[in-house]
Amino acid sequence: SMPMNGTNNLEYILGVLNPLKRVTVPPSWPELLAISQKEGLSCLLYKEMLKRGIDIPSPFREQFRQEYIHNWGKNVRILEELAALLSTLGVPVILLKGTALVSTVYKDKSLRRMGDVDILVRTGDMPKVDNTLNLMGYKSTPIPYSHQLQKCTKCLMYEKSDSPLYIDVHWHLVNPTVLKYVYEEKVNIDRLWQEAVPVRIGQVNALCLAPHHQLLHLSEHAMKHSYISLLSMWDIKEVIDHWEERLDWKRLCREAEEFRLTGSLFYGLWLSKE
Repeated sequence: SMPMNGTNNLEYILGVLNPLKRVTVPPSWPELLAISQKEGLSCLLYKEMLKRGIDIPSPFREQFRQEYIHNWGKNVRILEELAALLSTLGVPVILLKGTALVSTVYKDKSLRRMGDVDILVRTGDMPKVDNTLNLMGYKSTPIPYSHQLQKCTKCLMYEKSDSPLYIDVHWHLVNPTVLKYVYEEKVNIDRLWQEAVPVRIGQVNALCLAPHHQLLHLSEHAMKHSYISLLSMWDIKEVIDHWEERLDWKRLCREAEEFRLTGSLFYGLWLSKE
C-alpha cells in the first residue's frame, strides 16, 4: 500500500493532467518527482505544470527540465537508429507500443519514455530479419532464433554494445507463454497486417496497428503487466484522443470478443477513464 503522502501526490499528478481540476501545490515536491518518474509521467507532468503556470521551486524545476531534455535526445537518437535499421531490414514492419505511439499520437517526442523497441514482422520474414540483425552486429538473448522456433515464446530481444536500441522482434502479437490457451490462437495476425496503417520514421516507411487493434494490444499488454504504471493508461487515452472519429468503436468491441480480449479492453478503457 502507498503511504498517504504518496497517495496525495499521485492524486495531484492526476489533477494536473485533468484540465477540469484546479490544483495549487503538491504535498511534497521530492515525492512528486519520484512518483511521476515511477509512473512514467514526469515529462508530461512538467509540460502541463508549465502550461498551467504552476510555480515549481528551482531545484525541482531544473530536475524536471533536465529529464525532459534528456528524454527528447534519447528518443530522437532511438528513432534515428531505428530508421536506419528498418531501411536495412527491407521487410514490412509494424511498430508496437512506445515506438508507434511516439511516432503517431504523441505530438511531442519528449513526453513519452521509450525503453525496448518492439516491432512485429511476418513469420516468413523472421529468418531474414534474424540474419540481417546478426550481420549488423545485433545478438539475440538468450537463445538464437534457430533454436527459438522450438520454444513456446514468439519474441526475441536483440542488442549490440554501441547501439541505444534494444529490439524486441515479435512474430506474433501475443507472447504465448502468458495465457496461451485463452486468446493466442484467437488473435487474427493476418488481419492485423491487412489493416495496419502507414507511419514514417524519419525518411523510412513503416506501419503501425490500426486504431482498434492498437487499443486491444495496449489493453492486453497493460493487463499482462498488472497495470504497473499510469503510463499504460495514458497511452490508451492518447490513442483515443488522436484517432477520434476514425476509431470504429463497434469494430473494436466486435474484434475484442472475437480475439477473446473483452476483459482486457474493458479494464483498459475503464481505468483510463478513471
